[in-house]
Formats: sequence, structure tokens, C-alpha cells
Amino acid sequence: MGRTRPLPRLVASSLLATVLSLSACTDDWLEPVEPSDELGEDSDSMPGSSEAGGDELGEDDPPDDGVVPAPPNSGCPPSPCADPRDPDAPQAFVDGVIAENTRWTCDRIYHLERLFVRGATLSIEPGTTVLGYANSVLAVAPDAFLHAEGTACRPIVFTSAQSEPTRGDWGGVVLFGEAPINLPFGTGLAEGFALPQIYGGDDPAHACGHLKHLRIEYAGLTQDPGSEINALSFYGCGHQTRVDRVQTHMAFDDGMQFFGGGFTATRLVVTGAADDSIDIEQGFQGRLQWLVLHQDPEAGDAAIEVANQGVVFDAEPRTKPWICNATLLGSSSERPDAPNVLGRHLLLEQGAGLELRASVLQGSTGAALRLIDDSTAEGLGGLIRIEHNLLHANSPGPGGEPFESLTSLISSDALANWVLAPVRDNLEVDPGLGSPVFGEAPDRPSAAVRAKQMQMGACAFVEYRGAVPPTGYNWTREPWLRWAPR
Repeated sequence: MGRTRPLPRLVASSLLATVLSLSACTDDWLEPVEPSDELGEDSDSMPGSSEAGGDELGEDDPPDDGVVPAPPNSGCPPSPCADPRDPDAPQAFVDGVIAENTRWTCDRIYHLERLFVRGATLSIEPGTTVLGYANSVLAVAPDAFLHAEGTACRPIVFTSAQSEPTRGDWGGVVLFGEAPINLPFGTGLAEGFALPQIYGGDDPAHACGHLKHLRIEYAGLTQDPGSEINALSFYGCGHQTRVDRVQTHMAFDDGMQFFGGGFTATRLVVTGAADDSIDIEQGFQGRLQWLVLHQDPEAGDAAIEVANQGVVFDAEPRTKPWICNATLLGSSSERPDAPNVLGRHLLLEQGAGLELRASVLQGSTGAALRLIDDSTAEGLGGLIRIEHNLLHANSPGPGGEPFESLTSLISSDALANWVLAPVRDNLEVDPGLGSPVFGEAPDRPSAAVRAKQMQMGACAFVEYRGAVPPTGYNWTREPWLRWAPR
């Protein structure tokens, strides 16, 4: 990124948060703030659970009154925030350790290097832009908290500092907590760090942060094979963690990864991840609702990969996410052959469970479902429940089967029969999305294929399948989202 003048380096030490600001700017961007009252206001029950009543899953949405929002970025007032394209915008480098409650304000651009938050709250104002460089990471320790809540017109954006951005330009955002995981002794060492951070514990409510209207672009690092930093990682985050309207875009590895713990996350978008869109393991038992996962025609493995634990497949707590109202898209139902792209929708392994309901699976170039190892196959109908979904234009996998079983307990043909059994209400029906094109927001589903109401209450407050309703409010047109690759 071209700069017209030298930039100061802002280093927060473990003894004192030191501020070196530009002479033309005030230093309130790093002012100490009081701990948020929101840190402990949640009840012990998870949002959306029967104990909590479930109202938190959608209470802030506009009414479903048939009004469709204006196109993205229209109707937003001029932003008072610094523009990263303006060479005269106030700028600052941040690295080291933040050890006091700190606020980043949107009146300047932040240049991120390796930054740890320890024993403090980092608050980021709506509209703030953070630019990442090679190997830069924002990591939030278990005794710290990230409050990053933007707005629809003023999202918080972590992106590449390069003028021509691409995957892997910088690291990502990593949150550590002390909720239960299923590794030996209940703790683990995080991937991708020279001095690994310990995570996991015995606090299922542990709050890692509050994230909303947050977008993370061109992130992801690989230190060694099997040791990566993903665009957004949650390690042992408990159910007082709040996540709504968060997107990762063009990630070098996984878009989002969940290691143990469990919390409710809503309206998640992953576009163009080079590996899995969402990767879930180590005992995560949270609830994910309203997802759009769109794979790049030139890259990507599974839209959703779910694993339990790589050594002890029946380790507890068993990985079992509850996922509802997801729209999983390949590049297009008319995509040309791409033999190096796996493009599966679901990959289940290591004895993991999964509840997937009221979702749309369209346009995979690999199998719609791939089942690995006998321990996983044993969960069919128990730990694994795949019900009330729509499947359309999914290509056979490398073995020529739309559903692949690599287990000795069930054949690929039998797995297909299991998925499509009438009792599970998984329908091979065109959901009316047309041929989704990577880089464009998906169409609204056709009202002609509106699903029947789910009397068993599989998904809170909705009677449709996929991420948005056939009529009414369409949250995927909100201006905080980015669809184009660049």
C-alpha cells in the first residue's frame, strides 16, 4: 500500500499500552475503556435453546413484511470513518501485547502486525478498517475479550494491506477460550503459533467476544502442513460468545473453524475459502443458523467438514453441531469440469455427529455427502440427523456416487437410500436459485418451492429451507457483505 509519509509504530506492552500518535491526530483511538456490561448478561442457557426460549435467534430482524432492502451500499449515509484509499487518512501500526482495556476508533486506519490481547477488552468501533500484512494476526487470549460490533452500513473490516489482494496476504483473527474440548486433559495447543497458546477448560459459558457486522478478507496462513491460522478461529469459546452477521472472504485455508466449546452463531457467510468453508471439531456443540457458504470454482474442499478427534474417535464431548437454514453452493449448477477441485458439501469423520436441517445443498462438484470411517457411520440416525433439506444439481464424487461412504458399515448406495428415505424429508427439488455464480449474491428462492412448515420445530421461527425466505426480508442484500472476489 503506498504511503505519503512515515507511519508511527504503536506497541502495546505488557506493562503499559503506549500510544505514539500522529501529531495531527488525537490519541483517543487507544483510550482505556471500562469493561462492557454485556460480558455477563447472558443466562446460563444458550440462545435458541428451550431454556432461553429461542427469541434471540432473530429478534432484531425487520419484520417479514414483504419489503426487500435496497441494493447493497445504497441508502447508507456518508461515513465519518477513515477511508483506506485516502493517503491522508490518519494511520497507525499496532503490534505486541494489549494489556489494558482499549478502544480502536474508526477515524484512522490500523496496520496490524502480530498482536495479542491479554487480560483486557479490545473494543473496535463500527466502520473501523484494519489492514493485515504477511504473518500478522489478532489473537485474543482466554483472559481477554474482543468487542467488535459494526453496523450494516459501517461494518468492521479486516482486510489485506496489498493493493492487489489475494488469499493468504495476512493471518487472521483468533479467539481463545476455556470452554470444554475433547482433547486429553481438556486442553489443547493452538495451531500456527511459534509459542502455542493453551485453550480449553471447564467453563462452558466462557465469553470470547461479541462479533457483529464483521468482515474478514484475504486471510489465512500455513506454518506447516496441518498447522494453519484460518481467517477466523474459535478455540474453546463458550455459549456467552455472541456472533451474528460475520463473513470471511477469500480465505487461504478454512473460512471459519470451531475447536470445541459451543455457542450460537447466526447469519454467517463464507465466500471463496480455499479449503473448507466451515470446519468443526474437538467437541463443538453449538448452534449455527442462517448460513451462506459459496465455494470458488477454482478452489475449496468441503462446505462443512465435521470431525470429532483424530486419535480417540469416541472422545467426549462428542462433536455435534446443530446447523439450520444453510445454503451450500458450488460455483454453479452448470460449472465446467474441475478435476482438482473436490467441492463437496458435507464431510463427516472421526465419529462426529451433525444435525443439518432445513437447508439447501446445490451445485457440488464432489459428493453432496462423504462419510469416513466406521465410527462415524455408527452415528447414522443417532448422532447424525440430516433432515428436511433440499438437494439439487449435485455432481457425483470422484467415485461416481452422489453420496460416498468410505466405511465398511454402509455402502454408498445404501447411504444414498438412507439420506433420501421419505421419513427424513430430504427432497431432490430445485429450490429456485437458478445457477448461482461465484462472486454474486445468490438469488432469493422461488416461492413455488416454499417448504412445508416443520411441525417438530426443527428450526426456530422459520418455515422455509435455506438461508433466506422466499418472500420478505433478505438479509443477504445488506450492505456489509462483499461478494465479488476483489
